[in-house]
Amino acid sequence: MIIDRYIATEIAKPFAIAISGLVVIFIAYTSAVILNDVVAGKFGVQVVATLIMLRTLIIMEVLLPTALYLSVVMGIGRLYRDSEMVALWSLGVSEKRLLRSVLPLALVVALLVASISLYGRPWAYRLSYQLEQQAALTASVEQMRPGHFSVLGDGRLVFTADRVDVAEKRAEKVFVQHDTGTGRRVIRAAEARLLAVKPDPKVRFTDGYAYDFDMKGGNDSVMRFGSMTLDLYEENEQRVEEKRKAKPTAQLDRSRPKELAEYQWRLSMPLATLMLGVLALPLSYTRPRQGRHLSLFIAIVVYALFFNLTAMARTWVEHGNVGAVPGIWWVHLLLAILLLALLARRRP
Repeated sequence: MIIDRYIATEIAKPFAIAISGLVVIFIAYTSAVILNDVVAGKFGVQVVATLIMLRTLIIMEVLLPTALYLSVVMGIGRLYRDSEMVALWSLGVSEKRLLRSVLPLALVVALLVASISLYGRPWAYRLSYQLEQQAALTASVEQMRPGHFSVLGDGRLVFTADRVDVAEKRAEKVFVQHDTGTGRRVIRAAEARLLAVKPDPKVRFTDGYAYDFDMKGGNDSVMRFGSMTLDLYEENEQRVEEKRKAKPTAQLDRSRPKELAEYQWRLSMPLATLMLGVLALPLSYTRPRQGRHLSLFIAIVVYALFFNLTAMARTWVEHGNVGAVPGIWWVHLLLAILLLALLARRRP
C-alpha cells in the first residue's frame, strides 16, 4: 500500500504541474485572441472572462489526457533514471503492480474527460456561441447613431435610421440593405426592433416596403408588409458546424457523416485517455546510461502520431469516405495493439 501511494504520488505531482502549465498557456493564448476581437469591436469587454472560462472548459478534454500521459512518462521515467525502480524490483514490485498504481488515476481522469466530452463541451459551445452573438449585437447597437450606417449580425445587414433608441433596441424610419446571397433586398420601414431570441437573434420590421433585386435581372419585385422578421445570422457552413458542436450528444444524428464524426469523437476521448495513461507506463522505461529525455521524445512522437491519425480518421468520416465501422475506431485499435505488444514485451 505504501509503495502504491508512493508511485501514485510520483505521477500525481507532474500531472498537477503539467495540467497547470497547459491551462496557463492556453488561457494566455485565448485571452490574446478574445481581447483582439474586443479591440476590433466585435463584442464588449464584459464577456471576456466568461468566454475564456468556456473555451478553457472545451479544451480540457484534450489537455487532461495530455497531462496524464506526460505525467506517467515523466514520473515513472524518473524512477528508472534514479535507479529507484531497481530497488522496487528487489522488493517484488512487478509490472502488474505498477499498472495497479497507474490505473486509479487514469480511470478518474478518463471519467472526468467523459463528463466534459459528452456533456460539458457541448454546453460550453452553446453558451459561448450565444454570448458571442449577443455581445456582438449589443456592441453593434451601442455604436448606432442616427443618420449613420451600421452593420448588424454576420455583415449581411447594413442599417441606418433617423432615430435610434439604444436602450429599447428600437429604431424609427429605417433603411436597410440586406444581402440575401442570391440577390439584394432593400427595406424601408417605419420601425425596426431587435429581438434577442435564443439561439438566433432576429430583427422585426414594421409597416414598410421590401424591394428585391435579382442580381441576374428579370425577377425584381416589391412587397408591402405590415410586419417582417429577418434572421441576423445566415445558416452557412460555419453556423452548421457551430450548431453541431453545441448539440447535446444524445441528439446527434448518426446518419449524417459530420454528426457521426462528432459523436464518435466525443465517445473516443475517454477511451483514448485511459489507453494513453496505460501506454505511458511501458514507454517510460529507461535503460541504464540511456539519454534522460529519449523516452519522453519517443512518447511525444507516439502521442502526436495518434492524434494526427485520429484527426485524419475523423475527417474521413466527416466526408463520408468511411462509415460508422471502422469510423475513427481503427486508430484506437492500432493503439491497443501497440499497448498489448509493449506490455507483453515488458512482462518478466
